[in-house]
Amino acid sequence: MSIYTTRLDKIRRAMADNEIDLLFLPPSPYMYYATGIHELFFPLIKVPGDWLGGVLVSPDRAPVFMVQWMLARHVEMDATDVVDTRTLEDGVDPFDLLRTVLAEFPHVRRLGVADQTWARTVEAFRAALPEASIVTCGGFLDKLLAIKDEDALRRMRRAAAITDEAHPDVLSRLKLGMTVRDVVLEVDYQLRRHGAEDNSFQTGIVFTRPDGPPSSLERVLATGDSITFDYGCRAAGYSSDFGRSAFAGEPPDEYRRVHETVLAAQAAGMAAMKAGQITGAQADAVARQVIIDAGYGPNFTHRLGHGIGIKVHERPFLDAGDDTVLEAGMTFTVEPSIRVPGTFANRVEDVVLVTAAGGEFLNHCARDLFVVA
Repeated sequence: MSIYTTRLDKIRRAMADNEIDLLFLPPSPYMYYATGIHELFFPLIKVPGDWLGGVLVSPDRAPVFMVQWMLARHVEMDATDVVDTRTLEDGVDPFDLLRTVLAEFPHVRRLGVADQTWARTVEAFRAALPEASIVTCGGFLDKLLAIKDEDALRRMRRAAAITDEAHPDVLSRLKLGMTVRDVVLEVDYQLRRHGAEDNSFQTGIVFTRPDGPPSSLERVLATGDSITFDYGCRAAGYSSDFGRSAFAGEPPDEYRRVHETVLAAQAAGMAAMKAGQITGAQADAVARQVIIDAGYGPNFTHRLGHGIGIKVHERPFLDAGDDTVLEAGMTFTVEPSIRVPGTFANRVEDVVLVTAAGGEFLNHCARDLFVVA
């Protein structure tokens, strides 16, 4: 049994629990999770009828993949044998194809759609199924994506390993006089050199010092600058998200203490992330308290972390407003920071797996403070 067959079985059980007769998954992490058909190329090519693209999941037959013919050429490499593909040819009204496909599902009373479904697509479903109610299904779909199976974890470990391998090579090339742009380009090059398919988000590099100019791509690295890294990659369809800190010249004692505080906050948060015993809000509070106790509470200005998987940001969150109980198999970033505006910044970020014993690092790159001589 393929991993996608197993995942489709889970989706169908959730559909039954939520009284969903038919489920539409547009190009999205949900579609990739269910079928192995990646969505990344869909936004890159605009064609007539592109709003139709997606997968229909029913309780008792192979999912139907509807796709415009130009896009179909790109998915053949990625598609799996679990779908029944219907291609929209030139000159065919996409609404006619939709009605033809939906005629194969004559008893749809309740249609589920993923949260990322276009309004144009929803309106077409309303016209084609006037007697059916249409409901969003992001809630149960997000829960399925949040618990990573072994295939997902294998891919996530690979994405994390690429950042682990790239970062020492970035640091070895870091020197005074480089611009932020230079460092961004080096990071992006090293990620690809070590096997990344793409960045998981735009690389973020910030230089900060008390008398320094505002950070920009042309900002030049000078003695006294703190350097924060925030970057990640995509590999085998999954994402990584990574952060470290460095200092140009001899770091002041306060900065070294801040670095140790950030590491201690991360360690405390991870130790508390025991499956079934803590919520996202509570994990955030545990790590935050370490920074508050060190006197830098106002300088930790964001949540502790976020879910990560196919996309770099997924539900649930390690956030004061998220009462989701952490479960074994969930993966999060754990990324405390201390930022003193106009003075310095320090951060660490790793991808972490929730287990019964607490958080487990998927990243293994050194977390020591790196000094640029």
